[in-house]
Amino acid sequence: LAVSERAKCILQVQRRTGGALKGHVLYTGPMQVWRHLYRTGGLASVAKGFHATLLRDGIGSFFYFGTYEYLKQKFTADGQDSPTIAGTLVAGCLAGIANWVILPLDTVKTRMVADPDSRHGMWRTYRKLMRKEGPGALFRGFSACLCRAGPANAACFLGYEAAMKLMYHIDSLQFQA
Repeated sequence: LAVSERAKCILQVQRRTGGALKGHVLYTGPMQVWRHLYRTGGLASVAKGFHATLLRDGIGSFFYFGTYEYLKQKFTADGQDSPTIAGTLVAGCLAGIANWVILPLDTVKTRMVADPDSRHGMWRTYRKLMRKEGPGALFRGFSACLCRAGPANAACFLGYEAAMKLMYHIDSLQFQA
């Protein structure tokens, strides 16, 4: 996962940061990125950011799924096996928002892996970011993340719950036959 994440980040920022001529495309796809990283820094360069991605995803998933499951239980009426549609939507929305408590960590991870030539780790990347841009840089784009996270995850969990109900229904029909 971290290998793909590194290539994605480099491809996303290459016009702003990259190469001899700022604004020019250096890589047309992930294979070119991986080849360059491997040639210039070996396998360690290709896999750079593995620990940072694991940390970000682990903490984010804890808040994401933990919030959803907690709220799902709170919104489920006694005697029911799942919340109402509104309860599912609210739980999914808030879970998506809770996932983004990791935005500062994600910012540092992204800065670290987006530079194809950097050999810096998370702590050094964090200190450099604080020195050059200040604490506000950690939360840049936070409102955009929250605006997308709520509706997207509300819909995601509604779809998940609907699919689970359908599968349980199909499964129960098989045993009745």
